[in-house]
Amino acid sequence: MYYDMKFNGYEYPVVRGSRREKMMRKAQLANRHGLYDQAIAYHIEAIQSPGCALMHKAGVRHG
Repeated sequence: MYYDMKFNGYEYPVVRGSRREKMMRKAQLANRHGLYDQAIAYHIEAIQSPGCALMHKAGVRHG
């Protein structure tokens, strides 16, 4: 249900199937293909999206 995704040397706890996980995957893929500006845009969107495992464990739920 929870796991850590790596991006640029940091680990981000995510909930499987969440919007955060999907955006982090897009960021990783863009970064791998050398699209660094796009990767940063996806990364920013990911960290602002619901799906943080730490918040989920604490009981915060986003619709």
